[in-house]
Amino acid sequence: MAKLPVRIPSTRPPYAYKPLVHSLHSRYPAFLEVEFSAFSPKGVYEIAMTDYDNYSIIFSCSSTPIFGGSLVWIVTRSNVIDDSNWTNLVHQASNFGLDMSDIVRTQQVGCASV
Repeated sequence: MAKLPVRIPSTRPPYAYKPLVHSLHSRYPAFLEVEFSAFSPKGVYEIAMTDYDNYSIIFSCSSTPIFGGSLVWIVTRSNVIDDSNWTNLVHQASNFGLDMSDIVRTQQVGCASV
């Protein structure tokens, strides 16, 4: 297991800022503090679900004035996810208690694989 903090590899140009990730508690490694920019506030994120190989469902809730509220992301290693897997992940997140009513599926067609 990697020691935290960890710099996340980036496919962006070398001058771009790479996120800095800290685990908030050794007993709860799914709770992370992420700094995306030296000029923005750190965010707290929970990895609500993952299979470690294909997807993660990430949740965040903040009272920051500009970026406040609850946010949910479904991230996958593949640029394309088929309809049945997408529906299944949304259903799993709903069963976990996350509000998925406003989730927007982003099409990643034409993007480079990471």
